[in-house]
Amino acid sequence: MIDKAGFLPFGEGPGDHHGLFIDINLQNLVGGDFHKIHRQQARRLLSHNVKVSEKFNTLFQEHLNRNHEDERISALTAIPPHTFNDKHEKEYEKLDRLQVDAFRYANKRCRRLRFGAAPYAPEAAQYEGEKANLFTLIIRRKLGCHVSSNTIRKISQKCGVNDPFSLGIEEAKRLRALAWKEYKRLKPNSRSIRDKCMEQKFDDSNVENDEQKAELLQKMRRREELRDAHSKIKRARKKFHSAGTQQLTIPADDGQSIIHINDKEEMESLLMKFNKEKYQGANDTPFMKSPLVGLVGMLAETKYADDILKGEAILPSELDQGTLDFLRALKIPDSILCEGAINPDIDIIS
Repeated sequence: MIDKAGFLPFGEGPGDHHGLFIDINLQNLVGGDFHKIHRQQARRLLSHNVKVSEKFNTLFQEHLNRNHEDERISALTAIPPHTFNDKHEKEYEKLDRLQVDAFRYANKRCRRLRFGAAPYAPEAAQYEGEKANLFTLIIRRKLGCHVSSNTIRKISQKCGVNDPFSLGIEEAKRLRALAWKEYKRLKPNSRSIRDKCMEQKFDDSNVENDEQKAELLQKMRRREELRDAHSKIKRARKKFHSAGTQQLTIPADDGQSIIHINDKEEMESLLMKFNKEKYQGANDTPFMKSPLVGLVGMLAETKYADDILKGEAILPSELDQGTLDFLRALKIPDSILCEGAINPDIDIIS
């Protein structure tokens, strides 16, 4: 189990102790039979958004029509049950996969996810984007859609738009077009606008030293670049997850195939069993079993524990070779033992 063991030189570990370390193979420590947890990704489809729902249905039907799914389903349903064979079963499987592919195709294209492509700066690209969103809400409310008046008031106060409810549909459309035009003009220069905004922020503060201001600005810029880089990596790996655990993938008894578990109670039972084996694995280690648990104790405060550190303990013969090697490696060097114990008292000189 233990590949290597040892201790760090005095002063290189936390506190005033020699840091002990052991090298254990990860496969032996936690095992290799991991349950893969599938988490449901964020869906672009919003059923309460009429525009998104209509676009999804259109794309979904277009994908089915390209593969002539309706005609193929009609042909299968017309087949007498007693003549059903493996060829027809494979056709059913293909049609089922086409349904899944059509859903993915439509879900990916029905709504564009916005992840903050423009760096934030007050009264810049985001400001114009909020105004465009405000005018869209006003138009929807005028057309009879359910839109909260409190939401419109809050956004209008933020954007500096007075009396938003007095705007007509045509006027709101005109102002929305102007806001989008200004947004598209500012977005390519949003990075430089953000930098100017941060410089102004430091000018307004108590930072008077130019070198200090430049250093703070550089640190903030570096953090933002690192954050943007991580966001790009997450988007590339499609690591935007939501909801809870939807499915477990576990190896079958034959060790070759895998099993997909979707039942809630069965998933909970398997996860509890796996976590118990993983996080309570120390209960089966030599220090938690007889005879060491009685000799060393739970906190290693017994005389036998001191004898182990001095190299004077008589080790039980029933222990395995790895445990015996580890206990022998815990012996404190004679040069340190000769120096005696470190005085824990601290003298404060006023």
